[in-house]
Amino acid sequence: MKLKTSQLLLLTFLFFSCSNDKIIEAEVYNKLVTCEGTTEANCLEVKIADSQDWVTIPNDIEGFNFEEGYTYKLQLAYNEKANTYNLSKVIAKEKVAEDIRLRTWIVTSIGDINSFSEPPFLKFSPTSSSLKGFTGCNNFNGKVVFKNYDVEIGDIAMTKKLCPNNDIEQELVNALQKTKRYDVVNGILHFYSEYGALVMTFKTEDK
Repeated sequence: MKLKTSQLLLLTFLFFSCSNDKIIEAEVYNKLVTCEGTTEANCLEVKIADSQDWVTIPNDIEGFNFEEGYTYKLQLAYNEKANTYNLSKVIAKEKVAEDIRLRTWIVTSIGDINSFSEPPFLKFSPTSSSLKGFTGCNNFNGKVVFKNYDVEIGDIAMTKKLCPNNDIEQELVNALQKTKRYDVVNGILHFYSEYGALVMTFKTEDK
C-alpha cells in the first residue's frame, strides 16, 4: 500500500516523538501531597528508580488513576522535552495498612465476652515497638511487631493488684498472645488468630 506524503510525515513525527520518551520506574506514595507553591493537596510524591529522594509531581500522569491508600510501582514513559509522564504499566499496587498506633482502643469484646464493669483498653507507642493498656483491673505493657496487617504481641507484664474477676483478665492476655493479624472496618479494630478466628474487637474513644 502506498502512503501519502502527509501519512509519512505523521508516522515520522510519531516515531521521533516516541523515541524521545525515556522508560523509567517510579514508586508512588499512598497519599496526595501539597503541590509546591500552592495550598492544594493534588500532587503525587514519587521516587524514581535508583534515586533516594522523593519528589513532587502533578497528579496528571496520562493513563494513571491514583487511588489514595495504595502505594504503587509504575513503569512510565517520560518525555523530557515536554516534561510529561505517560503510564506504560502498573507493576504493583498494594493497600497500605491503617496505622492503629495513633489512637487509644477500648475493648468491646474478647471472644464471647462483651460486657465489662471497667472497660479494658490498649494503646500502641507511635515511636517504638511497645504497647500498654488496662485490663479493667491491672495495668500492663508488652512488645508488638507490625508488618502490614500482620501483628505479633508478646512479653506482656502486668501489675499485681488483686482483681474480683481474674477470668476476664486472663482471657484478655490469652487473646493478645493469639493475635496474628488485624484489620479496621468502619472504625472498628478486629484482632484475628493465626487461623483467621476473631479473638478481640475494639472501638476508639470517640465512637
